[in-house]
Amino acid sequence: MLVFYLGIVIFCLSIAVTFLLLGFWPILPYAGAELLGLGIAFHLCVRSGEEHELVHDDDTSVTLVEGCKPAEQSWEFNRYWTRVELTPSRAAWYPSRLLLGSHGEAVEVGRFLNEQERRQLSGELRDVINFLEIQG
Repeated sequence: MLVFYLGIVIFCLSIAVTFLLLGFWPILPYAGAELLGLGIAFHLCVRSGEEHELVHDDDTSVTLVEGCKPAEQSWEFNRYWTRVELTPSRAAWYPSRLLLGSHGEAVEVGRFLNEQERRQLSGELRDVINFLEIQG
């Protein structure tokens, strides 16, 4: 993305400098503002593409980590008390919510997924949590 953006910057600035040399100096600030806006938009798109959610489980706990490359938020639940709840929306056009939590605290998981993938994840999380409860 950076190489693509630099290509656009070089192309636009070469046109702006050409017009600057011809005496049309007001074009340069507008080109700079346009490139700044485009750079911010590219940065936001790349950042949103790096968002992730990671559910990690072990014998005693279930941990949810979400954010970009450095984790921004983390929740840890006691495995025995962790519940997976798929709540339907009140309106037909809104997606359901997949909640992971215990003791009154719940965190939404799978906001990026479509309805079918959210249902599948709900079943898989229940299977993993219940499997270790049965084994223990």
